[in-house]
Amino acid sequence: MATEFRPTGRRRGAARPLLAPMLALAWLLVALLVRATADADALVLAPTFPLELLLLAACAPLLASAAGRAAAAAAAAAVAAAATFRVADAAVAGALGRPISLPWDVAHVPNLAGLVADSAGWPAAAAVVAATAAGTALVLLLTGAAAWTAVRAARARPWAAALLLALPALVSLAGPAPIAAGWPAFGAVAPHLRTMAAWYLDRPAVVAVLRSEQERRAPALRPGAGTLPKLAGHDVFVVVVESYGAGALADPDVAPAARALRDAAAARASTLDLASRSGYLQSPTFGGRSWLAHASLLGGVMLLEEIAYHAFAASGMDDLPALLRRTGHAIAQVSPGLRKVEQPASGLRILGADDLAYDGPRFGWFGIPDAYTLGWARDRLRPALGVAPGTRVFAEIVLVSSHAPYAPAPPALPKGAAWSDAEAWRAAARAADSFAAPDWSQPQRLYAKALAPALGPALDFAVEAAAGGALVLVVGDHQPPAYTSPHLHGDAVIAHAFARDPALLAAFDALGFRRGTVPQGDAARAPDMADVLGAMVAAYGDHAPGGLSTGRPPSETSLPPATH
Repeated sequence: MATEFRPTGRRRGAARPLLAPMLALAWLLVALLVRATADADALVLAPTFPLELLLLAACAPLLASAAGRAAAAAAAAAVAAAATFRVADAAVAGALGRPISLPWDVAHVPNLAGLVADSAGWPAAAAVVAATAAGTALVLLLTGAAAWTAVRAARARPWAAALLLALPALVSLAGPAPIAAGWPAFGAVAPHLRTMAAWYLDRPAVVAVLRSEQERRAPALRPGAGTLPKLAGHDVFVVVVESYGAGALADPDVAPAARALRDAAAARASTLDLASRSGYLQSPTFGGRSWLAHASLLGGVMLLEEIAYHAFAASGMDDLPALLRRTGHAIAQVSPGLRKVEQPASGLRILGADDLAYDGPRFGWFGIPDAYTLGWARDRLRPALGVAPGTRVFAEIVLVSSHAPYAPAPPALPKGAAWSDAEAWRAAARAADSFAAPDWSQPQRLYAKALAPALGPALDFAVEAAAGGALVLVVGDHQPPAYTSPHLHGDAVIAHAFARDPALLAAFDALGFRRGTVPQGDAARAPDMADVLGAMVAAYGDHAPGGLSTGRPPSETSLPPATH
């Protein structure tokens, strides 16, 4: 009679002691090594042996005492926290094309929730916040449990721990080259800690770095005293088109519409005998944090990080609005994306959503269509500022219609309809079925649809204002978030300058811009946004002619960068 073989309990469970450590190691390797690829189109594992694993193994002997266990638990918690940050950083970089910036990205979570609520309602906003918090907490708990499991396994079975630690090195043998050792998780957090320490412990040094950079980029600037007399008789407008990056020329779904709008603007400018120049500028940011681009453009300093931005804002350093205020201009910023406005002491008047008094249908996250904002600026800006007749105006007009997630996009108004007529927007939205469910699987097409009602009115406004004697710069703030299109590479944005008098475009000639509305040349070698102020001071300022540096320097600031 045949005897049926039945494995014993001991044999069945023989592999179990290694199962938990192996799963812990697998998760730790993912959490410690995950990163977005250079073009942010995928998440991969960095080719590094994480020394954090050796740290956890070294904690094993500490478990013999209560104090040692506390120290080991602290080490495991530190590794878990750093690895969780790396996972979050990779997720953000993969979606937006830029890394996390601590602690300011966390501070913007309430603003993000408000934007989602405006677009999709508070239940959706609560769901987004809850999902983000739950996902972060889950990664932290899993990583913490895995780190502690690794420590305990190293204590219980040193031979197993040695085998587990050897696995990453063995895996590397299958690759093209051996992997190097490093601290991927702690290394990801360290730059943020250094920049935060610089901000909280030595703010004067941070400001000194910014002053030095501005002096280098704008050598003809006279801080606290300079003016721009060649612009004294002209209004000056800087129209910032959200997410108008160089990718708008590369993506086949976006480029034709953008090209048609530029060609139409060029034709109108030619009919009115206006001069125009176009080119690329390097933005300090990608996929978001527009305020870094705004301040860099106007301030003559590449503000790559939030700390630099806050330091510049508190420094009292000159920027383009300050120069024009001393020249005699009334200075303003029109920001339809701002609900709560705090007026700065600099004399800059900030006009937010409430000032625009838009009561039509709401489009996108910020609600107000850009054409309405531009029509309001054309018709009502001077009365809102209360300026005397003949007073020249400087205004930065910050557009929002092409902000991600791009839907619902404002429709085109019928020919002859007033941009500032809310009822016209209601009728156009009904006719275009603007609030039909969008196809989120084609974000590049949503972007193309949202860019047109931003770029088209911006160029129309620029041509009309230039025909009235103004100098107008239409410029993107940054590339769209990385998930928008696979054609988004580099930090370059597109800029167009218009004026009736070609002499008013001297600053942009110095920056290498070319005639017309089509940017030319290598976008990757374009001047920085921060070079615009120096070019304007050199071209229009009250000084002897000075040098002008338009090349991208090897290091914009010596602030410790929060990138990795």
